[in-house]
Amino acid sequence: MDVPLPAPRQRASDALGRLRGRVRSPTHDARDKAQAARQQLANDIDPIDQRAAERQAQAVQQAHATTFSEAAKAYIEANESGWRSDKRATQWRNSLGQRKGTPMSDMT
Repeated sequence: MDVPLPAPRQRASDALGRLRGRVRSPTHDARDKAQAARQQLANDIDPIDQRAAERQAQAVQQAHATTFSEAAKAYIEANESGWRSDKRATQWRNSLGQRKGTPMSDMT
């Protein structure tokens, strides 16, 4: 009762036929991106320059989202394991948060 299997190529195309419309391939995404780029060029917008400007704006926004206090805490946490003693981390925290009203005063 051996039932012959279809050829591998035929099986693959059948599977793709069943998935058609449910799964987007990288080719579909590339076509959409290319169409969007052509539309931008038609509107006198350089897609490469626009992407670069968006990335730069995102980097600036991310930089503004991090406060000095957060950056200092992250630095201390990342580097305290390499310091000779726990006392060094305490010294860093105390020296950065020494005065009231400074950005680091909430660290102590």
